Amino acid sequence: MDITIDILTITVLLLIIGVLFLPTLLEQEYHPLLLAQQSYSSSVRLPTESALYRNRQSPPGQPLVTGLRLQKAYETPRDGDIRDIWELGRQKAISNGSHVVSLRQGKIEHIFGSNLRNARPHAVRIGICLPNNLENFIASMACAQYGFICVPISINGNVSSLIEKSRIEILIIAAGVLSSENFAGAESIQEVIQVDTGSAHMDWTGKMGSIVLSAWSEYLGSPEMECPESFSDIAMETIDAQGVYSFAHQSFAAAVSAQLIALRSSKEYEKSGLMYIEGDLSSSYERVMNLTGVALGATLCLFSSKEVLMNFNISPSIWVISSSLNNSLLGQKPSALQNFFLSRGRMPPKYLCRSSPRILSSSVRLLYIVNQIVSPDQLNCIRANTGARIISCLSVPPMLGPLAQTMMYDYRSCSDVSYGPPTACVELKLFDMKETDNSMNCWGRLAAKGPVALGAPTPDGWLKLDIHGKPGKSMASCDALGSAQVTHSPARFTSPPFDPIPTEMTGSTENDNIPPLIIRFLLVQGSSHNMTLGMDFLEKEKLSDWKDASVSQIKDALWADWPGTWTTQRPPNSSYMRLIFFGSVLEDKVQLRDVKLQTERENTIHLSIKPIDSPKEEHSSKGQPRTGEATPSRCHCILL
Repeated sequence: MDITIDILTITVLLLIIGVLFLPTLLEQEYHPLLLAQQSYSSSVRLPTESALYRNRQSPPGQPLVTGLRLQKAYETPRDGDIRDIWELGRQKAISNGSHVVSLRQGKIEHIFGSNLRNARPHAVRIGICLPNNLENFIASMACAQYGFICVPISINGNVSSLIEKSRIEILIIAAGVLSSENFAGAESIQEVIQVDTGSAHMDWTGKMGSIVLSAWSEYLGSPEMECPESFSDIAMETIDAQGVYSFAHQSFAAAVSAQLIALRSSKEYEKSGLMYIEGDLSSSYERVMNLTGVALGATLCLFSSKEVLMNFNISPSIWVISSSLNNSLLGQKPSALQNFFLSRGRMPPKYLCRSSPRILSSSVRLLYIVNQIVSPDQLNCIRANTGARIISCLSVPPMLGPLAQTMMYDYRSCSDVSYGPPTACVELKLFDMKETDNSMNCWGRLAAKGPVALGAPTPDGWLKLDIHGKPGKSMASCDALGSAQVTHSPARFTSPPFDPIPTEMTGSTENDNIPPLIIRFLLVQGSSHNMTLGMDFLEKEKLSDWKDASVSQIKDALWADWPGTWTTQRPPNSSYMRLIFFGSVLEDKVQLRDVKLQTERENTIHLSIKPIDSPKEEHSSKGQPRTGEATPSRCHCILL
């Protein structure tokens, strides 16, 4: 039997296929509500300051991410250190088939570290002045395993000045990169180790004054000591024009854990892959990303330049760019078909993207861009030219790793620059703000707080950075930025809008610097009311600080300003009211300084009211009820 297929039949079949598969094809990769509110903001802010902003993974009231949270059986979870990151990566590499396994099984870092520790038992700091190569990675891991402080020194900087500031005892250099004049003025150096593939047969060993000259191959013999169980908490020190910054092992664990959380939504990047980091690993951000690749179980591409990758036809799938972007990546705008996918929250298929093999690998899937003034529209151009998802990061020297970074599934179009929400290990806010009619146009000095914020913080723990920015509700509501260097130019991180300043905070008095206290009274019936202890309260009660107020004064203030929205009848006086905080009844004479209340968020206090028909006992001076009055019941039951 012959079957004739006409135009009508083909049209019906195409409609059926479209109805079945087109919704799945156009489904957004990430929920739009999560993109609209990428961070949480606190409900309270001070004059000339913004609200406190946090990542969705660590909202206000919850602790920040402080480490890897490693746990065995019923033991207490611990944050971990760089050695735990290395062990975590080894376990993942075994399952992924990564080349890191072969390096770990050979224990090269243990051989080098144990021999170096045995030769220099009192050494504290090791300077690493090497390109991004295998020896650089081995030396840094040996420092973490055997208690040395790793001090990376950039080859492209003022090497002599950096070496003098570093106070290192051991310096590891590449052959032919430095001369003796670069480290001759450093009085703390005891030994210089030169790395070269043929150094075992070169005449480098000997002495130069009091400095011992040795070759890398001399420390690759059999190890002579075991890895120490305890060592210094400091893992690395970085040097720049502003000074020396010390980073602890826990800080690295927190920064790496925050990066793993950012990639947790996509199992695609937890599988094995090639990861390449441009640069010589001299910055703290590059070190964090290097350890993130280890924790992911990825194969690290340890090459001094990307030209070497291209010559050997190596195609990394995760690429970290810390240098200036190539103009050819930004030259061609997305096509109409690519914009069709991007506008609907989906990455265009790989076959629609124009690959640039001489600029980036054609198989790159995830691209990190660090400290670049790039708008979302320009990021879409890079997506169209590479077919890779992009994370744009903001990083400054006093911080370990990025303090804010965009989400990989955020494809929205905008001509202004944004650096996304804060990472899960840091909280941000703005200082020195000038209020305007539209709070969205307020710029301020960025400040950070968390386990990765180092330097000289304020008494309350905030580290003020040399960067200015503003928060915004969405990308469409932010202003364009200048073309200055990102470390000194305005920056913007994605966040909800400001909350309005309470009227109690707008006055100009001598107590302006006292942060207000917000109390949320919660009735048994479920009704609630917020009361702010601001300047009006302090002036009325003749107090200099809300911490001096008693519980009785708080009850009187609530009774005097009884919320009209409550259906519960106001009691005859405040003695009928009982305040309960964290399961404890607050006595009238207790001052608020003795109660663990916080100014950064609302403080919920439960309110119960005694029955109206059972007033408070009035006792005579002898302690007995007055004559002629009925003795009230002494037992009351209140269910909370």
